[in-house]
Amino acid sequence: EILFNLLDNALTYTPPGGQIRVKAEVDPGLEMINIHVCDTGPGISDDVLANLFNNYWHGNYRMSNSNAHLGLGLNIVAEIVRAHHGTIHAANLPDGSEFYFSLPIYKNQV
Repeated sequence: EILFNLLDNALTYTPPGGQIRVKAEVDPGLEMINIHVCDTGPGISDDVLANLFNNYWHGNYRMSNSNAHLGLGLNIVAEIVRAHHGTIHAANLPDGSEFYFSLPIYKNQV
């Protein structure tokens, strides 16, 4: 659900001919897996970044003229991540935006 929602948002805001990149990496020291979803969309205005994961928040999501409604999608994603003891963040890149989340790696205890 987390990855589906982030990819769906990236597809929505990446213009034709743009790129979406997904990267996964393991941080063995922290025993975490980090997933990054980057796009070449218009980016996210700085005043919006702090509210992206808030419940029912509405605003001009990307730095375009389209007014997107941020209902439950990103809030649910954040709640799922937190329920698994992870973290989620969003940031602007020089050529778009990045959403990244970290989840703990649970080892089988037999």
